[in-house]
Amino acid sequence: MFNYKSTFFYTYLRINVYVIRVTLFLFVVVNISTYYYALDQQVISKRDLLFNHPEAPRVISCDSVVVAAPYRDPITMFNLAVWVIVVFVAFTATSSTTIYLWRYLRDNEHHSPAVIRMHRMLLITLFVQTSIHAIMLGGPNVMFLYAAIFGAQHEFMAKIAFYCLTTHGLVSTVAMMILTKPIQISILQIIKCSTWKKNSVTAGQYSERNTN
Repeated sequence: MFNYKSTFFYTYLRINVYVIRVTLFLFVVVNISTYYYALDQQVISKRDLLFNHPEAPRVISCDSVVVAAPYRDPITMFNLAVWVIVVFVAFTATSSTTIYLWRYLRDNEHHSPAVIRMHRMLLITLFVQTSIHAIMLGGPNVMFLYAAIFGAQHEFMAKIAFYCLTTHGLVSTVAMMILTKPIQISILQIIKCSTWKKNSVTAGQYSERNTN
């Protein structure tokens, strides 16, 4: 598309970029300027949490633990709002980009077979990557936001969410290696080269033993 800058979708993405920039700038400025106030609020929130729930683990009182109390801590409320905005923009921008590309790259009327195969590979990879990030990042973020706003006591689900967050990069990389043909070819070449070198060394050692 030679006139892509005149499309509504391009304007929509630019708006999303500016929303993210302004949001993250305010996030940095507000958290730096209210650093000591936020620390005092954290002490109060941890004290109230341990008082209301004596069965809670004592690790909550550690400095590395942050207690989300959005209805009594204005800084936590602000950070929660930033989190909601970032998750919403990331989800809508990623999904809409996938739908947009899927819509326009399926038009294969004037393309060669090689270009059609490349487009098909791109669309499959894009769909799988979007699904992985939506499930392994979007799901846990929505769950954590729900827990912060409405409250939840599902430790098993929280562990699964953390597992998804910490392993989504590995899953995404493996999916990319499986679905992208140039990467497949490179990996197979590396494996074949390593196998050939190993066989060559073994054959050389065997020949040397026979000579001796």
